[in-house]
Amino acid sequence: MSKDMNPLERAARALCILDGQSENGTIDGRPLWQKYIPEARAALEGAKMEWRPMKSAPLDGSPVLLFMAGEKNVRRQMIVGAWDKDNNRWTAVAAVYRLVPAFWLPLPPAPSCQ
Repeated sequence: MSKDMNPLERAARALCILDGQSENGTIDGRPLWQKYIPEARAALEGAKMEWRPMKSAPLDGSPVLLFMAGEKNVRRQMIVGAWDKDNNRWTAVAAVYRLVPAFWLPLPPAPSCQ
């Protein structure tokens, strides 16, 4: 697969191959991989990272990316924070001040360092 392809075409071709088909095959005069465009589009849409409301944020101490909307003398910023169960509040990771986040985003998994 060429890196010059758009993400939708790359995903559709990958699904075609995953299904045991040749990405270069044809069906009804069209490239076979185009048959997989609806599934590829759905997978790409589902994989988009989107900000979520705070009511859905994990309260187990897991670090997440928080967005401060600039309320109550806090400037608009993004910061990694976690719910502090002991003090019943959001805190910045490696900090002790109270946060008032408006949205959150899960962190990506850490890279494998082998």
